[in-house]
Amino acid sequence: MLDIKQEKIKRFMSDKIMADAVKEVIRETFLQSYGTKDVQTLAAERIAISLLDIGFKELKKYSDKAEQEIKELTQIGL
Repeated sequence: MLDIKQEKIKRFMSDKIMADAVKEVIRETFLQSYGTKDVQTLAAERIAISLLDIGFKELKKYSDKAEQEIKELTQIGL
């Protein structure tokens, strides 16, 4: 992934309130009732919610990875 994209993800995820708000809006959209009782549709909705959580965990990994790459090790004693 390009460095600029990783930086944008890092900034987005560092704003905890914004990241939580976006996740909440998307989740609420997924949970809206569409008047169906079809088992396959309900299962697909549940899978979508699980994938949303997985996606946000992946975003968190990208932001953590970007932070780890930026850190420099310095040895003060030498």
